[in-house]
Amino acid sequence: MKKEAAYTELFDRFIAVKQEGKQIKLTKSLQTLIETDPPIIKMEAAENEFFELEDIKEIHEANLKLSNGKPFCVLLDTSKGHFSVSPKANELLASTEYAKTRRATAMVVNSLATKMAAYFFIRFNKPPTPTRVFTQAEEALKWLKTFAE
Repeated sequence: MKKEAAYTELFDRFIAVKQEGKQIKLTKSLQTLIETDPPIIKMEAAENEFFELEDIKEIHEANLKLSNGKPFCVLLDTSKGHFSVSPKANELLASTEYAKTRRATAMVVNSLATKMAAYFFIRFNKPPTPTRVFTQAEEALKWLKTFAE
C-alpha cells in the first residue's frame, strides 16, 4: 500500500506540473519538471530510440528552459523501454560542460539490459556529477531531493 501511495503522489505531482505547462515534448523524449527545489526534470525516452549528439543538445536546452537556467537534477525514466545513445552523445552527457548545469542524475531501470547499459555509462564515461541507478522511482526521487540548496 505504501508503494501505491508513493506512485499516486508522484503521479498527482506530475499531473499538476503538466497542467502548469512545465513539460516539453521533443522528437525522441518528453521532459517534465516534477520538482522545483531542486529543479528535477523527468526524462522519458521513447522506446528503441537512438540518441545522437544533436538530440542531447536539444534535451539539454529543454532542461535549461524548464529549470529557468538553474542547475537541475535529472530523473531518467526507462519504463517505456530500451534506448541507445551514440558514443559522442555519451561523452557530451558526461562532460564537465554539462556538469555545470546538472546537479545529479538518477536512472530508473526496469530490465537487466537497461541496468547493464546504465552501469556501463557510469563506469566508462565517469560523469563528474553524482549518477546512480535505481529500480524504484520513489527512491530515485528521494535521493535527488538531497541535492536541494
